[in-house]
Amino acid sequence: AQRDLTKQRRADCRRQRLAAALPLGEALLLIHAGEPVPLPEGSDQTYPFRSHAEYLYAAGEECARGVVAFDPRDGAAGWRTFTPAVTEAERIWEGRQSSAGQSLDEL
Repeated sequence: AQRDLTKQRRADCRRQRLAAALPLGEALLLIHAGEPVPLPEGSDQTYPFRSHAEYLYAAGEECARGVVAFDPRDGAAGWRTFTPAVTEAERIWEGRQSSAGQSLDEL
């Protein structure tokens, strides 16, 4: 629990620095984590996933297909993380875990 709290504080500090550095005005900021890249052999397997650096910086964790959104009109409360649902097959075969955040369908 303490580790998660420290991780969240670091993400909050990064988000504050990011918001201060970008002249967004009233524009929304959307940062996409990226998609898994399939192996060239034509199987259903993918290379190990790594989020785009910008997403990892703002979200604080890896999450394929995740999106971080920021609405500067809401100040520090304007940050939202949207993550895709993890299917039973992904949980069993890939060991994926659900990530913190709102459902990607809400975006």
